[in-house]
Amino acid sequence: MGSAAPLRILILTYYWPPAGGPGVQRWLKLSKYLAERGAEVEVVTVDPSQATWPVRDEDLLHEVHPSVRVHHTATHEPFAAYLRATGRKEVPYSGFANEVSRPGLRQRAAKWIRGNLFLPDARKGWNRHALKKAEAIYARSAPDVLITTGPPHSTHLVGAALKKRFGIQWIADFRDPWTDIYYYDSLYPTPLARRMDRRMEQSVLEEADHVLASSPYLKELLQGKTGRREGFHFFPNGYDPADLKEPAAAVNTHHLVYTGTLTQLYPIHSVLKALEQIDGQTKWTIDLYGKADDTTRRSLADSACSFQAHGFVPHQEAVQQMRSADVLLLVIPDQQPNKGIIPGKIFEYMGSGRPVLGIGPTDCDAAQLIRQSGSGAFFGYEDVNGIRRFLESPARTTGKVPVAHYSRPAQAEALEAIVRRS
Repeated sequence: MGSAAPLRILILTYYWPPAGGPGVQRWLKLSKYLAERGAEVEVVTVDPSQATWPVRDEDLLHEVHPSVRVHHTATHEPFAAYLRATGRKEVPYSGFANEVSRPGLRQRAAKWIRGNLFLPDARKGWNRHALKKAEAIYARSAPDVLITTGPPHSTHLVGAALKKRFGIQWIADFRDPWTDIYYYDSLYPTPLARRMDRRMEQSVLEEADHVLASSPYLKELLQGKTGRREGFHFFPNGYDPADLKEPAAAVNTHHLVYTGTLTQLYPIHSVLKALEQIDGQTKWTIDLYGKADDTTRRSLADSACSFQAHGFVPHQEAVQQMRSADVLLLVIPDQQPNKGIIPGKIFEYMGSGRPVLGIGPTDCDAAQLIRQSGSGAFFGYEDVNGIRRFLESPARTTGKVPVAHYSRPAQAEALEAIVRRS
């Protein structure tokens, strides 16, 4: 393809506005800046009236670039049966943050069914509808490149089918691991289910022209599952400068903000102990914008700090709350494998200019990112003294801004370069 010709890009993603949460941000933002660079972008996604998204954010509909053509399809998924079996009113959040810490027999049985009978995941019922729509698009206009993004990783199977039929250039984007996701064992997969899942994963990794991984560790992990070395790229999440154009809110002193999922897998006991130790001098407040399990909420409510849980809020409001924080809290789940987890919010944390308090393995990818960017400090799960000293320090401010290649416009440029080199 000529370098001057506009790229024709087809993106298959289950998460798209009005879906909310972190899964939607990556390709919503990249599609916007790809379109601004002149690309002709089409998106195949699920009909919002049939989707089983745990979070909705209607405001994100206003961020879809006007030139991006969006196709909605039907889907058939087992979540209605799952809700009946477990007696719950909402589909599971990432990491099962909205499920009890010790699931009962019905919940364990439902998880077993999800982990063994709905491979690779419970949203595979969307595949045949997405495939039919994508086939019609290829018959009409033959895009230059197909991009599939997971989770849900079942979406990559649509990419494999299209690759086989049309011989297309295909990029498989891994926002999270597949068979190595930290909560994989919570689905109680049998040895047979594990083998089947790994076989599908390996097939995708070997057939895709390019594989994008959201962390260096994940890139190496995925590379190790194949006999090839080329075509794998560390492609991080990022921040959108447009989200930071509004004037920053006034910073509230002794104010700690956390956004996203928070369960017992995300240990915060050392943070609470550190706050308890300094409570005689200053009273801290903690604001949670996201979803926490019941045990974690009780721990926060019983702590020395003043705690408020706000639930999920529109993305733009979450960014503004980040900018008003004295300290932003980042916690890596304490369950292996976790070295390669780089939550998408870390880049918005960095973009906010507020200091980040990171908790988790001190040698993980997220810890290195925070140190290299000068965005804050990172401590082990049990390092109460280090956390306390950081919170007490008057010199927590970062003094740095994120390097340019973590911005969404720069990432769109990098993605275009990958496509054009092929």
